[in-house]
Amino acid sequence: MASESTRSRNAFQDDSEMPLQPTTTRQSMSSTTARRGDKPWWEHSYILDWLIAVVYISAGLIVNGISPTKRYVFWCDDSLNYPSHGQVITFGLNLMICIVTSALIILYYFYRQRSLHDAHHTTLGLIHSFSTSYLIGQILRTIAGEQRPNYVAECNLHSEDLQVLYQVCASGSPVNWDNEELMLKFPYGLECQNNTTDAERSFMAEQPLIAAAFGFYLSLYLAGKLRVFTNGTTLGRVLICFIPSYYSVVMAFEVIAENRNHAPDTFYALGLGAACATFSYVLTFESLFSNPGLVGLPLNRVSPPPSKNENNRSSTRVRGEYEMIEEPPRS
Repeated sequence: MASESTRSRNAFQDDSEMPLQPTTTRQSMSSTTARRGDKPWWEHSYILDWLIAVVYISAGLIVNGISPTKRYVFWCDDSLNYPSHGQVITFGLNLMICIVTSALIILYYFYRQRSLHDAHHTTLGLIHSFSTSYLIGQILRTIAGEQRPNYVAECNLHSEDLQVLYQVCASGSPVNWDNEELMLKFPYGLECQNNTTDAERSFMAEQPLIAAAFGFYLSLYLAGKLRVFTNGTTLGRVLICFIPSYYSVVMAFEVIAENRNHAPDTFYALGLGAACATFSYVLTFESLFSNPGLVGLPLNRVSPPPSKNENNRSSTRVRGEYEMIEEPPRS
């Protein structure tokens, strides 16, 4: 009996110490557990998550239709008298670039892993990153009501009004602020004549904000899939992860060059977009600094993996890239 128990114990130890065999690249945690049927991932609470995203986007569109706060504009404010240039990347083109890039990355990893769980969480995280940043950005832009650098050009002032304005401002005399002729032309400061509100929405630049919400989330997603924070990573993987974020930075410098936003406004937008993207990623995927076998996997509300510190429960070890193997507790 003693020899039989010894052989059984030795067999169990030998099995636990066997080298782990890597799985194929198409194998994923989600697809493996979905085929087994023992760890479903879908839960009805995800419907509420999608509804919240729709509500956020709808609320942002409503806020965008509200006239921003009116701020008094001095006649001779040179920071608002920059020329107006055409946009290289319009709002619609910027949004299309973000959506198409995200779709290509999602489809690529869905083809490799065959994981609907992963594709769903990536899409949901991107939508939440975009909707949250869009709503917060629209609220801040409407409250601030800051004029764009090309405010004078966008307001379509009449030529005779501009001539009077330039002549008075060019004199450089302090009494220009009380000039009677300017007071008759602009009794409430320099106001737009075409009733446009877009010229008063420089703060929290919209296009860099949207690019950052998508770009930084995709960078975090790629960092998880490529495991850039684990041992053995390469510089090439790190550079690949930063490509989506590079686009948001380029978008920020473009709107500055086009005189559409002040430089600080674009950096605030990048910060808000990056914060919303990080928050959304943390809510949908495993931490980038967790167990190397869990990095890059979507969170599971139905069957979460057991904690490392839990006692008297089955421990979990990782085989290869994604597959989770349940082991009985050891005495």
